[in-house]
Amino acid sequence: SFIVFAAMALPLFVAEIEEKAAVGRPVFRRAEAVLGAILESKKNEGVSAPTAEQIMTAALSALDVALRKTDPDASSLTGMLIVAQMSLRDQEPEDVAERSTEILAMLLRLLEGCAVLKQSEPAARSALHMAGSYLGMALERGVALSRKLLTLVIRFVVDNRTRVRSTAAHVVGHCLDEYKTRGDSVASDCVATEVVRMLRVAATPQAELQPVTHLLRFVHGHRQHFREEHQNAIFLSLAAVLKFAHPSQPAIFILSSLGEVGKSVKVPPKTLQQLFVALIAIKPCEALPQYSSAAVSATGTIVAQMLLSEQATKELLSQVVLKVVEYLQCADLPLRVAGGNLCAAAFAACSHSEVVARTILQGADKWAKMLLDFRLKSSYPNTLGAIGALLGHVDDLRTKQPLAQVEAWTEEVFQCAIPLLKEVLSIQEGVRIRDRASYAEKFGFCMGAAIRVFGPARVRSLAPMKLADFSLESLTFEQDARSWWVPILKQGVRRCSLTDFSGFILPLAGRLRAAQKKYSEGPQANLTVAKRYEAIVTQLWGLFPSYCMEPLDMEEALKADGGKLLSQLLAVLFKEPNLRVTVCTGLTFLCRSSPPEDELEDVPPLVAELARKNRDSLRRLAAKVVPDLFTLSIKIGEVPQNEITSAIAASMQAVLATLKAFAPVCEPKVLAGFFDTIVKRMLQSDQAGDLPTVISLSELASALLPFIGDDQLDLAARVFTPLLAGTNAAEKSHRQALQKTAYRAMASLVERPSAKLPINLGTTEKMMAFWGILADARQTCEPGALKQRFKALKCFVHLLEEVGCATAIAPIFATLVPELLLGSRQVGGAVRKGAWNGLQTLAKLCVDSELQMQFATTLCAGLAGLQAPMRAAAVDALARLLYEHKGTLSEMLRREISATVFVLAEDTDKQVIKTLLGFLHVLASVCSDDDLAAVLPTAIRVIGTEAANSFRPLVRKCIDKMLRRVPYDMLRDVWPEEHVPLLNYVQRMQERKARRKFLPKPETFDDLIEEDRAEEAEDSEQSVDAESDDDRLVSRKPIKRRVGKKSKREETTTTMITEGEEVLDFRSAGASQSVVSTTRKAKRRKVEATSNLSDGVSVDAAGKIVVDEAPTDDDESADDPDDIIPAKKALAGLKSIRQMKQNKALRKKGHAISGMKQFKGGKKARGDAIRKAKMEPFAYVKLKRSLTAEKKKAHSMASFSAVVGKQRKRGKPTRAARHARVKHSSKVKVK
Repeated sequence: SFIVFAAMALPLFVAEIEEKAAVGRPVFRRAEAVLGAILESKKNEGVSAPTAEQIMTAALSALDVALRKTDPDASSLTGMLIVAQMSLRDQEPEDVAERSTEILAMLLRLLEGCAVLKQSEPAARSALHMAGSYLGMALERGVALSRKLLTLVIRFVVDNRTRVRSTAAHVVGHCLDEYKTRGDSVASDCVATEVVRMLRVAATPQAELQPVTHLLRFVHGHRQHFREEHQNAIFLSLAAVLKFAHPSQPAIFILSSLGEVGKSVKVPPKTLQQLFVALIAIKPCEALPQYSSAAVSATGTIVAQMLLSEQATKELLSQVVLKVVEYLQCADLPLRVAGGNLCAAAFAACSHSEVVARTILQGADKWAKMLLDFRLKSSYPNTLGAIGALLGHVDDLRTKQPLAQVEAWTEEVFQCAIPLLKEVLSIQEGVRIRDRASYAEKFGFCMGAAIRVFGPARVRSLAPMKLADFSLESLTFEQDARSWWVPILKQGVRRCSLTDFSGFILPLAGRLRAAQKKYSEGPQANLTVAKRYEAIVTQLWGLFPSYCMEPLDMEEALKADGGKLLSQLLAVLFKEPNLRVTVCTGLTFLCRSSPPEDELEDVPPLVAELARKNRDSLRRLAAKVVPDLFTLSIKIGEVPQNEITSAIAASMQAVLATLKAFAPVCEPKVLAGFFDTIVKRMLQSDQAGDLPTVISLSELASALLPFIGDDQLDLAARVFTPLLAGTNAAEKSHRQALQKTAYRAMASLVERPSAKLPINLGTTEKMMAFWGILADARQTCEPGALKQRFKALKCFVHLLEEVGCATAIAPIFATLVPELLLGSRQVGGAVRKGAWNGLQTLAKLCVDSELQMQFATTLCAGLAGLQAPMRAAAVDALARLLYEHKGTLSEMLRREISATVFVLAEDTDKQVIKTLLGFLHVLASVCSDDDLAAVLPTAIRVIGTEAANSFRPLVRKCIDKMLRRVPYDMLRDVWPEEHVPLLNYVQRMQERKARRKFLPKPETFDDLIEEDRAEEAEDSEQSVDAESDDDRLVSRKPIKRRVGKKSKREETTTTMITEGEEVLDFRSAGASQSVVSTTRKAKRRKVEATSNLSDGVSVDAAGKIVVDEAPTDDDESADDPDDIIPAKKALAGLKSIRQMKQNKALRKKGHAISGMKQFKGGKKARGDAIRKAKMEPFAYVKLKRSLTAEKKKAHSMASFSAVVGKQRKRGKPTRAARHARVKHSSKVKVK
């Protein structure tokens, strides 16, 4: 009361302490008590409103007195520290400067010698906060930094208590930031010195590693403050710590931190050597694989830095390989994986230095044999993966070489890598076929990387592929002919010589084709073998796309032998339909290997030079290939519609894709001529009634539209406009195919960059004419063409936005907006997406061009639609308009939209009600409080409709949103009476949630129980309001947290030994008086057992406690029933306890079952037993409405299975059963 009375004249921190104490924070309650005592003493001295300096003086005096005691009270000490710290914070630095020496001496005594800080977390944190305030004051005042104080604070960074560590780290980090801002390194020097000292202390066999992990977390978070010499000293100290590290979780963290920091920090060579020696001595640990993985990661990082710092010696690589072999020899898979990771991490330095790559490859003759030893066969996947990564890094170096030097560089590096590649190929040659499956994937990855670096011809020379030298009838064909090269070549060939395909692969395919004909006809005919030859030929041709990816010699390969390769490719396109897709894909890759100049900025030098070199060759190639592709596409299009298979359709799509790829490099005149030819043939075929030809030619013309000149756009529009109606096609499939192509062509016309020019579509008249074409075709659009139509509409709306024709938008509202609204409710996802995209673009254009009122009026007209999808789409569109343009729409328009939409509040359609609820939620988010209050009486009617029952979560979401914007009383006045309980429930949940934000977290289990009991009591008080017949909207039962409460029958006895504040001496005669026993009362059985424990307790001469046995008189104990303590159930009673738990769990999960246990008969009884004074023995199931849902089916059926058992399957009786039955019947007859 005194604090409240004098609050106006007291410092601000007094009110802050009082506020936090009122919330319930225990430490501030103690601080409030200390502050009250200080204010009371000042009042007695005649000072009614002391200043912050006077309060701090009193607090420091009290702290001085407390520190003189041997065992000061922790809570009192915490309160004094809080008061002193907050009073110090509220003073100016000039006012505190005179007492800085006194404050510093007190802090040093407190942090250095006070044992209470080690026992009390609040006291330790308060002392650290006090130290932080002093350091900040000293920095502002210009007082020299107290290294001793900062050192004492740093020692708390390794404390076992989490909050103490975080407080100390915050104080030190803030100090480092402030001193770095001022350009002073004294704080970082002090911190680094102490960190290194603490690490050196931990470098002993008996030291714990957990403090080191805390220290490393701090260093990692503030490493920007440490200079290079500091980081070097820290790394040296870590090397000393690692010598005594043992497999444990702290050691894992230390190694992981070392691996992460080593990637971003440059470590000096000497330190690297010491770290490497410490890491390489760590043995694999099968009991804790994570420890080995962390050690491998750190070792790989250090080895990579050593290789990059020109320490790549053969001795280093030998040590690394020996360590890798040590891991690979382990039986556990995680350790073998760790060995492979170590090898890959060491090889990763090759991508940065060519010298390192050459050093590693030159020493491969030694380390490759060790890694690929047959005794390490189980580790081949890990080893081959690391070697593949090494070759991938070498390939990165290759792409950085100039094009003129690539061949020489590749040959030189290949000579260094020959021993390595021979060792890798030897495991494929020497291992049985059935054993290759374990490493086949990694072997393909490794050899594919080698092919990508050195080229297929060089790698293949080490193990030649002899597919034509052995017959497929041989059982060892795969091993002898090395057919495993084919999938590896397809995976690895890239950026290599195209001449290898024309000079080796094609002749080999020709020989295999001849062998196929041999087995297809004649006396040696074998269709199975012929099919296998055909499959191999197809696979060899499948290598052509891989060879076409950025070839090194495209022009030379195409000119070789008078253009033989191109002639063969064109012949295959026309004569072998099964290879058309493969050849077209390869030609497409050739075009993509030469992208435009603006896409060559961030590519390697070799790739850029190849693209510029191949660009001229592609123009010459296009002049020869494009005419044949046109001819081929027309030929494929002549296939009747009913004979088109998936292979023919795929061929047509591949040809069109190849034409699109060649079109940018083709001459414009050539494309114009082809387009005119296609149009003429289309008209001729249309007059002749040849619709399949018209469809194929229209697809071809549509593919060329993005590449033709502007002078042919009018011709294209005149050609494709009749196709929008499907022309005179009688079949629906023909009309649908023509419309798809026509709408695709219209979208291409609009998407052209030159479409917005005035000479094309950039004027109002031309835009209106184009829209007239699309609008007239709306009625004849087939359902299968809706996707392409809405894509064309979306492109048209985007063109409107780019051109900015505001005068052209208004006349098309009446036709365009309704179509987009209906499209937003279509089944197809692409149709809906295109419709919404068009509506959003149109809304943005109208809002920016001051047509928002007309656009909103058109949308509101959809509210009167006859169809429910139209009304729902209109509500959705208006909601999006309000939400996305809330800052642009006028206030009057927002009010009119809000008032108009809720005319549908009485609608009975569910989708309309759902959109209205969504609109209400948007309205509560974007409208002002006054506008929302004005529309509430009409909007609330939506919640009372029958259809709202299907959208319970959305209803609660809307109510929650409205309660945050509108006062409860205002909302209660317009709320329907039948739904008032729902409103009260949502408000109560909000209040509870808000109250929990400010309440302290429960510190003990009992506090948590009391909190739950308080919430249950609050719910029971308002249960009358929560009861309502309107259960269809939402369940009023709150969700309770499940806590592990003790059983109701369980009794717990707690024994406390007390003797004031002194330690109890068990040898004293009065020790028995300090033993107090408390028994928690059971809830159901109220048993009171009180006794004077001091009676019958004595201490013998040796000082031991002796409990005299109480007399047991059965008659006396039976006289007082209150003294009877129920005994615990015996072991035989566990069955009933378990059954009770099972029944309880079943009642929660499934339906309630009655009549199953009370009428159950004995062991010998058959059927249900009839008991005296009991109901009839028939079980029944009380159904739960909540279990009728589909997701509760499992629980529902589980409860029924307890009542209805499974019927036993009765099959045909066995012979023994029939014999036993006959024997039994004969015995009966004899009797």
